[in-house]
Amino acid sequence: MRKKAVELPGVTLGEGMPKVCVPVMGADARALRAAADAAQAAVALAADASYQKKMAHSEPWQIKKLYIHLYEQNPVKMDWRKPLAAFDGRTAFDVACRAFACHVSQQKTDYHVEDFGPYDNSRFGLAFSAVGEDARKDDFFEHVE
Repeated sequence: MRKKAVELPGVTLGEGMPKVCVPVMGADARALRAAADAAQAAVALAADASYQKKMAHSEPWQIKKLYIHLYEQNPVKMDWRKPLAAFDGRTAFDVACRAFACHVSQQKTDYHVEDFGPYDNSRFGLAFSAVGEDARKDDFFEHVE
């Protein structure tokens, strides 16, 4: 099966035909906002057949859901402290902390992994959905088959 992709400067959306997108990019609030804006534009372009005709390597692809960190509309709060079988019982918070430690360039910033406060890493908003709004508001893949 051919991969479908939309490429914007610094963003590729659609490789591997994702069902859910949660962009988490940027060194500061402005960069995160730019990444969120680019992701929203990419979702629209990925599903636009007239745009895709301009791209030889792609066909239209409708993502099911797009979540953005700290997005105020359709808020969801993920439980990063729940043990995950796929990670041998480690929590998403543990995995995020270990992953963050690998980002050497981020270690000299004020950013850190936390699931509380004004920059709570567990708070997102559903910016786009082709499958309806979340009811439970605790699962990125709710309503996605």
